[in-house]
Amino acid sequence: PHQLSAAIAPLLEAGVTAAAAADPATLPGAGRVIDHTSRWNVKHVVHTAASLARLGCHQHKRLLQLLVQQFLARQQDILAGRHPFVSSSSGSAAGASKQIVQQTILLLWSAAVLDMSAPAELQQVQQLLNVLHWGVTGGQRRQQPQQPVVLSETSQAKLVQAYMWLQTLGPSGNPLLKRLPQPLLSESIYFWQQSLVPAVVRSPFQGEVMVELHSMKLQAVPEAVTPDGMFSIDILVTLRNQPVAVEVMGPEHYTANKVQLGTEMHSSKQHQQQGNHVQRTVAEQAFTGRTQ
Repeated sequence: PHQLSAAIAPLLEAGVTAAAAADPATLPGAGRVIDHTSRWNVKHVVHTAASLARLGCHQHKRLLQLLVQQFLARQQDILAGRHPFVSSSSGSAAGASKQIVQQTILLLWSAAVLDMSAPAELQQVQQLLNVLHWGVTGGQRRQQPQQPVVLSETSQAKLVQAYMWLQTLGPSGNPLLKRLPQPLLSESIYFWQQSLVPAVVRSPFQGEVMVELHSMKLQAVPEAVTPDGMFSIDILVTLRNQPVAVEVMGPEHYTANKVQLGTEMHSSKQHQQQGNHVQRTVAEQAFTGRTQ
């Protein structure tokens, strides 16, 4: 995956620095661009936004805004209170609703990773939450009984990450938190705590770090779960009677050109925002095979 991310990065960069066309959009720090996104289908819009987030392209947040804008433009019937699937069968309507829900969650997660917290950006987040609310509660014919949306495990995890990000926004995030579909969020948090947090795999590199810590006569506990049950820390060390969390950073946390993935940077911020003080240790072994 990190090699693929490195291959995608130049393509994204080339796309956002394309030559100017008639009435082009201008992205700060990215040159003038031809905006062809209106021709893309929704799937391409959503997954390009997610790629920006995974790569940690904070310098292209304006491009993410543009992609979210294109997604929302396709959902105008929803935002205006009109249901585009009123004539659909119950099964096809349910499938369309689930697809919209999962696409919207992926965009909310992308907004969280790239921290779309400026006022204009939060307006887009509000609109995404409106679409999400519709997808969960109103995506089928009114004559039909409402069938609950069942999220994939990936979507559940991303919804929880978006929720934790909204929690950190303070007063500006409070009205947005109220728009999250509570039954779906509760199910996702339960899945996160019961399935994702315990499902960790200790790497050989992590084992080497444990050996080094024990040789230093330090008390070290692998895969310690935080009191809120939301994180599993690679190694929890007690130093001078104070807990210190150590995250071991191997090559899977980076692109092939040694740039930390956006998802990893976001994870660090989530730890800090939840009050967990974490030391992320990048060892030489990550790139050369030697432990430092």
